[in-house]
Amino acid sequence: MTASDTPSGDILTETSNGSSVENTTEDESVKQTDGDRKRKMDETEISGGNHVDDCVSPSKMQKSQFVCLPFSEFNVQNNFSEDMQVLKSMWFSKISGSAHQDILESFYSPQAKLYDGYRSRMLHARPPMMKNLSIVWVDLGGGTGSSVEYMSNALDEGWFSSVVVLDLCPSLHKIAEERAKKWPGIVKAVLGDACNQNEEGLPPAGSCDLVTFSYSLVMIPDWKGAIANALRLLRPGGRLCVCDFTVLPQKGQWTVTQEMWKRIFARDHVHLSDEHLKYLKSVTEPEKEDCGFGSFPYVPLLKAGWYWYVGKKPEDADVNPTGQ
Repeated sequence: MTASDTPSGDILTETSNGSSVENTTEDESVKQTDGDRKRKMDETEISGGNHVDDCVSPSKMQKSQFVCLPFSEFNVQNNFSEDMQVLKSMWFSKISGSAHQDILESFYSPQAKLYDGYRSRMLHARPPMMKNLSIVWVDLGGGTGSSVEYMSNALDEGWFSSVVVLDLCPSLHKIAEERAKKWPGIVKAVLGDACNQNEEGLPPAGSCDLVTFSYSLVMIPDWKGAIANALRLLRPGGRLCVCDFTVLPQKGQWTVTQEMWKRIFARDHVHLSDEHLKYLKSVTEPEKEDCGFGSFPYVPLLKAGWYWYVGKKPEDADVNPTGQ
């Protein structure tokens, strides 16, 4: 497993008054621990057409101020035999169980230890979403916690005060627990239901800067309830970030192709729908999004639709919404 540095990401939070900020530090630059590199933010357009040129150190950061966090590449490599084991589990395994947790465990337990190595080449929307995050962070349906690896530099430098990775699948949760040990007192893995607003281990309502769903929303039967829980956790102005598989009629994807992918994914209790993105836009203020088609390792020609989305919880939003 390797996580190599890249200069910086476009991970943003907004100023409390919505304006851009010209940021300076005591030395007029912010230095990173691995080489006195000044953090640079790509010229990313924010609301009002303004730009932020430099980043703010944690000690200078005001609540909700735009910052950029160091982004880490995360590339885990399986060997060919291990990839074949994952493909066998994905395409041919028999899924059993009636409860949602049992279904997840039945599907993921044979491939949990090889999960990251294969999916790092399959989950194409995750890296761009991770570059557009906001610093109390909850990852709902976070699986093995691999999303945290993209923020390893930022974690090492103290940008996050708390990270919670919640997942319902015991096999994936166990791996997330081991991963969390690299950042004791900051990263915590919780075995629980993303829809449960009373789940132990989650932060208080209205206390989170960021909630993410990384390739998990399509596997949650009550996905609107999960989004409601995410909005409950977020402070007003906090960001809800989602990346996932989808169908893309707006990209010219044929109806027959959409139905084919829905049927293929449904075998693994993954339910593709363009309603997810529409609903996200209806309950948050859209800020950034993208979509496209991505391939699967060792599966030639076939490409499935993906999207990533960043939305802002309205300042006047209900603190404790319910999914309808």
